[in-house]
Amino acid sequence: MQGLITAAGLGTRSGLNGRLRKEMLPVYSLESGNLVLRPIIETIYNRMRLSGIDSVGVVLDPDDSRTIEYVRSFMPDAEIIFQKSKNGYGGAVLSAVDFISDDLFLLNAGDGMLLPPDSYARLGVPSSRDPVISVMKVDNPRRYGNASFEPHGNELVVTGLIEKPAIPISNYGMCAAYILPRSIFSHFDPKLENIELTPAIGRIISGGTVVKAVEFSRNEWISVGVASEYVKILQRSLDATMNQ
Repeated sequence: MQGLITAAGLGTRSGLNGRLRKEMLPVYSLESGNLVLRPIIETIYNRMRLSGIDSVGVVLDPDDSRTIEYVRSFMPDAEIIFQKSKNGYGGAVLSAVDFISDDLFLLNAGDGMLLPPDSYARLGVPSSRDPVISVMKVDNPRRYGNASFEPHGNELVVTGLIEKPAIPISNYGMCAAYILPRSIFSHFDPKLENIELTPAIGRIISGGTVVKAVEFSRNEWISVGVASEYVKILQRSLDATMNQ
């Protein structure tokens, strides 16, 4: 299974004003048993490699020289992929169409991560045979990709997905960590100015593909995208790391 990290967004809510990408904001993690601060993009990359992913692509903005140089210096085994058009999160994923060759791949947004060290294993990395989304119960599902699902034995099967709905279909939002099939690329419309991922996953479900859900608690997911919340996110990453 391959891995893909998307890190080409401008981060308009991050308070960085284009001087530094939000994916370069540090969080706490462990390296060889030592507490360290590392950019969240590097922490995600390291977790992918530790989970058994041996081929990781990173989608970057070709004008983002700082992140490009950092990835080349400290994530040398990562394949850099450029999102040449600013056409949304789905467009960032679509940029990797020539990189992804495996039937399934692990996708993680570069500005957020699941805190438990076994998170990817809980999703089924690297041996899952099915697409999987991670979900969490949230107070305001209108702010998220909104998912509904139902139990099938010991598993949860996704029944519906909608992006930031006016009328939610459940009180569950999606975390930005997924196992997706390579066929997802054929469900994007490259002509759109803003390509979304959630509708594309919905289309593979409508086409008969079973997509499973794995539930995490809200405090197991962090995102560094909002300036006013960053100090809380940093503390949560420290608490989670110290409890490993």
